[in-house]
Amino acid sequence: MLAQAGGAFLALWGLAEGSRTGCEYYINSQGRHTCGVPEKGELGFAAFMIGIFLWVFAVAGLRVRLLFAPAWWPALGTTVGALVALVVVGIHGLTSGFAITLSVGSVSAAIVLWGFRRIAIK
Repeated sequence: MLAQAGGAFLALWGLAEGSRTGCEYYINSQGRHTCGVPEKGELGFAAFMIGIFLWVFAVAGLRVRLLFAPAWWPALGTTVGALVALVVVGIHGLTSGFAITLSVGSVSAAIVLWGFRRIAIK
């Protein structure tokens, strides 16, 4: 449950930071314009990647656990992590990009919780 909460928080916070920092455009070796992570966005990018990795493994572990003990409440970790990310980012000022990113994340967290509850009840 803690891994889910931490993973959801890191992923959503990193995604919100990525929407704040944007893209750094440069020309690659083939002469095309390419978008990369700017220097100020490295922390958010790292948080997003670590958060997604941690969250996917936590959700997969919870899915295996549901095969043996049908309890849906450990899936609350995803929702708690999303709500904490909403509060932390909201403290720093909520722009339209932050609001869209976090609302999509919050809806996704609710869908994960609903799905695990539905699986556990069957």
